[in-house]
Amino acid sequence: MRSAPIWQGPRTKEYSVRAQYLAQTLEQMRNASPLTLAAPPAEDDVSIPGCGPANATTGCLWDSFAQAIEHAIDHRIVSRELAAD
Repeated sequence: MRSAPIWQGPRTKEYSVRAQYLAQTLEQMRNASPLTLAAPPAEDDVSIPGCGPANATTGCLWDSFAQAIEHAIDHRIVSRELAAD
């Protein structure tokens, strides 16, 4: 995963998160093409489970993202005290 930037809507002031994936294409790997600004790797938005389909314009609203992350954590392995640090 490349990044998960946090955005704030200009009108609504609501926060949202978008997950993005960045990787060389098969063609770039096959040709051993150098990655440059003119020939960058491919990127795509990634759906976050519990947030609906990947959407480059809206992302996942912060409350939905926080709930999805909370459900994804196995609290038998990661305690809530450690997660808060």
